[in-house]
Amino acid sequence: REVSGNQNLITPAGYHSRIQSVLSDNGIATSLEDLRPISPLVVNWAEIDSYDLRYKQRETLESIVANERGYVCWPTGTGKSFLIGLICSLFPKARIVITTRHLDPLQDLYRNLCGIVPSVGIRTGSKKKLGHRVMCYSSGSLRNANPDDVDLLVADEVHELATDKMLEVFAQFRFNKMLGLSANYGDRFDGADFELEGVFGPLIANLSYGEGVKHGMIVPIDVMWQDMRMDRNPCLGLDGTPAMRHGIWRNNWRNAKIAENAREYPDEQVLITVKTVEHAVHLKRHLPEFQLCYSNMSDTDRDRYIRQGLISEDEPDMTPRRRESMKKSFERGELKKVIATTIWNRGVNFKKLQVLIRADASSSAIDDTQIPGRLSRTIEGKSGGTLIDYLDQFDDRLARKAKKRYSHYENKKWNQILPKKNV
Repeated sequence: REVSGNQNLITPAGYHSRIQSVLSDNGIATSLEDLRPISPLVVNWAEIDSYDLRYKQRETLESIVANERGYVCWPTGTGKSFLIGLICSLFPKARIVITTRHLDPLQDLYRNLCGIVPSVGIRTGSKKKLGHRVMCYSSGSLRNANPDDVDLLVADEVHELATDKMLEVFAQFRFNKMLGLSANYGDRFDGADFELEGVFGPLIANLSYGEGVKHGMIVPIDVMWQDMRMDRNPCLGLDGTPAMRHGIWRNNWRNAKIAENAREYPDEQVLITVKTVEHAVHLKRHLPEFQLCYSNMSDTDRDRYIRQGLISEDEPDMTPRRRESMKKSFERGELKKVIATTIWNRGVNFKKLQVLIRADASSSAIDDTQIPGRLSRTIEGKSGGTLIDYLDQFDDRLARKAKKRYSHYENKKWNQILPKKNV
């Protein structure tokens, strides 16, 4: 049908494909006149001829070249960091900014890129190495980047950047090529993926977990579900933090069961993931041979945990240097037994990790992708990863969360093994 009159629609550029599709589906013809001062970026495929590209990498790069804005969804462990390096090489004259939310992954990206392209800088709250063709910005420092000096903006783990603050910063990059990378697409519970589309455009490349396994990019994951039945519900009548504190973090019977499972793998590298330091120290009492990794612990909490016998007086203080040393040691496979808070839920490269125990009892489409993703990376001699999770039947709310995790794992086509009585 015909549309007449002076009608205007002001919208973020990323919605262009969606709007054009909706109009076409409704029989409305459109024409596009682009008045923006944008010059095509120089592409040199010869720059990456020396690389042995893996499955779908060339196809994904072609989609990135062909689209002004786009979202790339690849599973954790399939090489998104390497893909960023290829992008920086493929556009040899482009001024490129790379950003992500967390500092540790950003610094790892920076170090990796320094080995791939000749001019790489970084800007965070504490580091300033400016004036380079490729710049790594922490998301908190991105507002300091001048959009006029940027040709391409790449946001890694972009699903974490769908906040009002970051969307305001991204809005300043009006005439730039925009690319978002993540292992999650459409998984935000608040629906903010729609806002991300306005900035980064539609999905232009997608790789399923099963495809990655089939082509040797990542390893298969077996999920070993454990019963968690109790005679009484320790979080009955409680909500929120008190329910988690008594039902999960301080649940001595549950923590003892987790410790029992952890000790079934004496020779393998084992990582136990928790949400809070409080839960970590309660598990530590059962597993003194495991080391703790976390962001920070107040002196008051430390003194209380020592008095309660949860940690010893000689438990080392956690400093940024020690945390980084632990991460590198775990990556090399030298450190084998760790209880970690969310500090290791993303941005780590644990190729030798064989067993991951989810003690956190949480559930979200994002966490249920990112946390088990620590197991996915390949290395010679590694045929798969084992994820241990808990059904938590003693509480209906926790059991429903377990069922949600099961559903999310099923979407990844992971092999799930229930206790015999539950089959």
